[in-house]
Amino acid sequence: MFKHILFFGVLLVSGYLYMTERTITHGPGVVAPSEPTQTPAFGIKDLQKGAYSITPLAKFTAEARVLSKKRYSSDKLSDLSPLDVMLGWGAMSDEKHLDEILITQSERYFEWQMSDPPIPLHQMVRHTANVHLIPSSPEIRSKILEIRRGHIVTVKGYLVEARTPDGWSHKSSMRRDDFGKEASELVWVNELQLKP
Repeated sequence: MFKHILFFGVLLVSGYLYMTERTITHGPGVVAPSEPTQTPAFGIKDLQKGAYSITPLAKFTAEARVLSKKRYSSDKLSDLSPLDVMLGWGAMSDEKHLDEILITQSERYFEWQMSDPPIPLHQMVRHTANVHLIPSSPEIRSKILEIRRGHIVTVKGYLVEARTPDGWSHKSSMRRDDFGKEASELVWVNELQLKP
């Protein structure tokens, strides 16, 4: 009897993990054609999240494909941003290009590996972003944690700078053409929509 219960327990957990972690496929073709937009954040007051003071730098909207995701629970940013996503739009939302690239994330950065770039490297850089997502509410946090690789996400909020009283700070990139350790976007998420 115990073996049967254990078997069904393992089966249920496996099924849950499969349904929540499996990649969503779309087939060839661009599925997120537009570039993210950002406009000045004039007149928007600083925000607070726990010990963090959050300064909005720009209003930000993006519709993009999730190329990779990584959950964090024990680094400096994890109580502020529990999930990073690698987003792609334009040519970098097209599965025929993505099939030729392996994207990995760790320590809040990403790497890509490929035999040859499927499109020119500067276009890959301009059409991707490594994004640290900051939920503005418990409901948004729950939705962020539902994100799967392949989702088309619509994100609305702010590019921000976060600071703590001990002097630590992290500032979002404000450019589309930068690459490397300082190139990540730090996004305060007011609205999030997911579609397969």
